[in-house]
Amino acid sequence: MLMKRWFSLSVILPVVLFSCAPSPVWENPISHIKETDPRLSGAWGQSNYPSIFIGTPVEGWMSFVISDRDKSGRKIFGSFYVSQLEGRRFVNVKIRAPWDLSDFYFIAEYRLDSNQNLFVAFPNHDFVKKALEDGRLSGRIEKGDSGGEILILSSGSSEIGAFIRESSKEKLFPESPTDVLRRIR
Repeated sequence: MLMKRWFSLSVILPVVLFSCAPSPVWENPISHIKETDPRLSGAWGQSNYPSIFIGTPVEGWMSFVISDRDKSGRKIFGSFYVSQLEGRRFVNVKIRAPWDLSDFYFIAEYRLDSNQNLFVAFPNHDFVKKALEDGRLSGRIEKGDSGGEILILSSGSSEIGAFIRESSKEKLFPESPTDVLRRIR
């Protein structure tokens, strides 16, 4: 059952948020120091359809809801906090429902441009997998029920930070112009 939840989330969340490749899951955040970025509060989406709703910060966390674009009523609920590393900003995401994966994090880099466009970049699956296989990160690779790979990373926060610092942004957190979210309200 856990593997079904892992595979479902590792495929569904990135697809909903722009990517077709599964995103690695992390047992630890980039940092345990919880920061917020109030600029992220609001409704974000593409083509005037809000797909991500982010609440105001509460006790270091920001809650969010991701609404399925086909208006089927499917939603993903979670919370996140912000980490900064050498001027770059990251979210440490916990998913609460429909799957309770609150023991794990999804990590993504984000930036806001001057036009209030939000760019979110998930880690490159193949780049992280190679780092795992080369021993630069700790963790394991599991097979999901549908045959997809699930990267479960157990590296500590300092190891994650060092890996991010030594890796090129373009290789680890590739950004695509089609992945932009626009502030709806």
